Amino acid sequence: MSVLRNKDPAAQTAPSSAPDPQIAILMGLHNGQRWLDDQLESLRCQTHTNWSLLVSDDGSADQGPALVERFAQSCPVEGVTIHPGPCRGFARNYLSMLALVDPSVDTIAFCDQDDVWLPDRLARAARALRHVPDDIPALYVCATWITPSDLSSRRRSRPMPTQPSFANALVQCIGGGNTMALNRAGLTLLRAAAPEAILATGGAGPASHDWWAYQMIAGAGGRIIADPDPCLLYRQHGGNLSGANRGWRATAQRANQVLRGQARALGDRNVAALNASAHRLTPEHRQLLARYGAARSLEPLGRVWHMSRLGLRRTSRVETMALRLGALFALI
Repeated sequence: MSVLRNKDPAAQTAPSSAPDPQIAILMGLHNGQRWLDDQLESLRCQTHTNWSLLVSDDGSADQGPALVERFAQSCPVEGVTIHPGPCRGFARNYLSMLALVDPSVDTIAFCDQDDVWLPDRLARAARALRHVPDDIPALYVCATWITPSDLSSRRRSRPMPTQPSFANALVQCIGGGNTMALNRAGLTLLRAAAPEAILATGGAGPASHDWWAYQMIAGAGGRIIADPDPCLLYRQHGGNLSGANRGWRATAQRANQVLRGQARALGDRNVAALNASAHRLTPEHRQLLARYGAARSLEPLGRVWHMSRLGLRRTSRVETMALRLGALFALI
């Protein structure tokens, strides 16, 4: 691990006027050199200035880590750290960072390497989470502006569920990890559950860190805060590990994933991770998880009937119908 700090003595000795809460930004890095400067500059421009940056470099072969080091020299905050990642995929990389966060921080925010945050990204998350009681895990998520690689145009991401729930979380992620923030109780929950999820999935971790975070917070009876206004520019390019979920290309990609059996495999990982942490869920949600897992192993018509009885749903009616069709053919 290397610790990178602002080298400006005046900046180090000047009294801090940064507002609370203290936010730790978690960025997964892997060959992100091309877009990284834009993202780092957008962090510098945040109106909420009481933040630190924790970067986990998952085996980059480019100059990305050097760009982080350069950023640290002129960074408006002192806490910029870079750590070696586990090199087991992006989900495992983000889970590994949870153990590295100072448990005294008020909020964590997941950060992709290739987006551009709007200046109030952190401020809005902090305001939304401030009103949640300290003992209740909470997850904030917002919409995005979907943009091409050159940021030349914008379109809104798809609408989020009006009533986020564990029944939705089992079959759909509410939004991108690049928009998510969690309060301290949420961080505590995920820190405790992460080793369980990693062990239960043979070291790989759940299908994605953001989907798992939504499942865990919702399943534990936490609070889900869905902000319909975009908080960042979600850059689409050929290197996206998971792209936007709106438009015919995204629909085609999801359909291809289902038909090739990838969705089923991802579902297996999610169920395994959740089962390992089932004792952290509410009794009601433990029962729903058990019934969902049992339904996935039934014969075709039984799967469809039982899943429909469980109230599992995706954002739209069309997608919910597709969910049941996937259940019929054991594709999810």
